[in-house]
Formats: sequence, C-alpha cells, structure tokens
Amino acid sequence: MAALQSKINPHFLYNTLGSISMYAELEGSPEIITMSNNLSKLLRYSLSGRKEHVTLQDELDHVSGYMAIQQMRYEERIQFSMTIEPSLLGCEVIPLMIQPLVENAINHALDKGIGRGKITLTASSSSRVLRITVEDDGIGMNAEALEALRLHLRNTKELGGRSGNGLLNVHRRIVLHYGEEYGLSLESMPYQGFKAVLKLPVINHQGRAGGDDGVA
Repeated sequence: MAALQSKINPHFLYNTLGSISMYAELEGSPEIITMSNNLSKLLRYSLSGRKEHVTLQDELDHVSGYMAIQQMRYEERIQFSMTIEPSLLGCEVIPLMIQPLVENAINHALDKGIGRGKITLTASSSSRVLRITVEDDGIGMNAEALEALRLHLRNTKELGGRSGNGLLNVHRRIVLHYGEEYGLSLESMPYQGFKAVLKLPVINHQGRAGGDDGVA
C-alpha cells in the first residue's frame, strides 16, 4: 500500500523483478532467482489489499515466501517450522495477519542475538476457535514489559498506522472483524522466548461456520 500511495506502479515493480530474475538465470545465479521470485509474490499479495478475507492456505503461502527470503539472508541462523491441521487450510482469515508475527519473532529470536533462531508456527482448532501460534526461543520479555504490551493491545483503539506496531495492527483488525472475544494474546518470560497466539472463529472461506474439528 505504501508503494501505491507513493504512486509507484506495482506492475513496474513486478516487471523489474521479472527482469532481474531473467538476468540472474542467464548468469547462473539461483539465489537471486529465488529471492526475486519470492519478493514478486510477496508484493502481489501485499498490494492486492482490497480483499477482506483470504484462506489460511493463502496466508501460509505468503509466510513461506517471506521466510524463504529471510532464510537466505540469515542462512543457518534461522530454523523455521510449521505444523498445521490440514482441515483448517480453507478457513477464512484476514490477509497479512501472520507475517507481522513471524517478523516480530525474527526480531526477538535472531536480531537480539539470543537463542538459536528457532521459530515455530502452528494452527489448530477447538470449540470452533482457530488458534494460530508463532513462537520463538529468543530474548523474551519480563513481566512488567509484557503486561504493558498487553494493556497497549487491549486499550489502544487505533490500527497502528505508520508507527510500525505490527502486533497492534493485527490485533485491532481481528477485533474489528470478529469481535472483542477474538484477537491476539501474548506470553513470554525473560530469556525463554515469546509466544503470540491469534484467536479467530472457525469459518470456511465460503462463509459457513465449521465444526469443532475444523472445516467440514
């Protein structure tokens, strides 16, 4: 959206990345090909922001492309895994709600220089509630700082805007879409990692509520 607001034609970006990929292939550079192709997919997904809902599969594909780029940047420093109940892949979710959590995990697990850079993403359901968890093994947070962040999420009614607060943005969008009983919850202890859990109703992408075991 920032690219659109700056009046940059997104097709120009796609075409430029396509040209980079072509030249990289001619020069025999598979790393550049992989990175440029994944970046192109990320841009397409991010700039097609008029969709209010996508499937969980769409979101996971987006996260996979994002992590493919990050793993090339960090090489052996990053360990990323996903465990997803297959029946949930058709669930309705809000676009661009998981990647900010993974980015936050990278900041805690890698950029702080603490932990082994292990990040796990899981999705499960019970009682018609979809739970998406992103957990890292990084620096963590003390009780006072964690409670301040929780209060910030609960009490701030803005969407985060340009402040860069991705967690607040994700939480507020979920609350506005689905109600106060849903949103983002946080768990952490000093030097024992950080866990972010998204709670949404289990709804398939056609709009019919799913059962307790996921989407029928």
